[in-house]
Amino acid sequence: MINILLIDDDRNIIDGLEKIIRENFSAGTFEIKKCLDGSEALRSMRDTFFHIIISDVKMPNLDGISLLRILHEQNIDSKVIVLSGYDNYSYVRDTLKLGAFDYLLKPVDIKTFCNILSILRNTVSTGSLQERFISSETDISFNDIIESSKNNYFDITPVEPYLDENSLQTELEQLCDYVLNCDEGSFRVNVENIFSHISERTITPTAFKQEMTKYVYKLMNKNSSLIEIISKYKLSENDLSGQIKGQILLSQLKSRFISINLLYMRELNQLQHKKDEYLIRKATDYIDKHYSEQIMLSDIAEQFHIHPNYFSALFKNQMGITIRDYILQKRIDIAKALISSSLKKISDIAVEVGYQDSSHFNRAFKNVTGMSPAKYRKIVSDESKIH
Repeated sequence: MINILLIDDDRNIIDGLEKIIRENFSAGTFEIKKCLDGSEALRSMRDTFFHIIISDVKMPNLDGISLLRILHEQNIDSKVIVLSGYDNYSYVRDTLKLGAFDYLLKPVDIKTFCNILSILRNTVSTGSLQERFISSETDISFNDIIESSKNNYFDITPVEPYLDENSLQTELEQLCDYVLNCDEGSFRVNVENIFSHISERTITPTAFKQEMTKYVYKLMNKNSSLIEIISKYKLSENDLSGQIKGQILLSQLKSRFISINLLYMRELNQLQHKKDEYLIRKATDYIDKHYSEQIMLSDIAEQFHIHPNYFSALFKNQMGITIRDYILQKRIDIAKALISSSLKKISDIAVEVGYQDSSHFNRAFKNVTGMSPAKYRKIVSDESKIH
């Protein structure tokens, strides 16, 4: 049984995540515990080891970043998925540096969420991925690894030699930090091209294998496509001694990684913005078609599978007005058009635009236009006579 801990100060969120898990995975796969803040979660961890922790970033008492820091400092080997309603690069950077497995924006995409859980389930169920990687019976060259996944990588041209083993280890650590701060899953690291021209005499194959095992495992832990490929194999010393030759310019590597990371974050922001725009457009289309009904915020949010609070804030940010005000304005605009173009009774128009109570409609109309429906009709009628 794999223990999962769900942490969010919004009970609807953790209840929703639990429902997704139970609907998409077989009974008995996961044992689920729910907590409303980081402090409560820490108390639960005293009694139970949780293989997977899914936590919100912003919470009272103890937030997600602080919780991650405690797990990191105490060497608690739980796989952490961080959730946030904010597309904030500093959050992404901080959580990845503290060892988070993934960072997901709310509202959570169900398919993405389930894919990540599947990867973690397989990792936990089969034991340490690092041990499998080191103890694999199969030898394979870097060329074979890259050939099997050549479309998932980007190329980097190496040009300057490393000089000693210590500097290599330091630079590997820094390089992995940059890689781990890039997109988890979308960017693929071309291990062969990064290291293919390091001079053989700068480090023994055995020593380099140990370093590569350690740091490639870190990459594997962040990269689902590499997990399936590399976890089958071990790096043989003959392959390493034949492949690790030449030179590499680390400053160019770092610059390339930084540029890619910044480019990705810009693209992520643009994609999220387009996603938000699409969602709001669909929501306004829904309101425009159903304005005559008793529309509630919760109804619209449920229609688009999004949390009401998040949707309300997103709508206000995108449209500049609240959903309630948008619905009100839509109804009054339609009412004004009907009053101007027809002889229908005010009470009938009120019902047509969603008001069962005429007095309620009259108040709403006056609040928006500054006059009663009857006065508005008289003004429009008088103006039409003049023209």
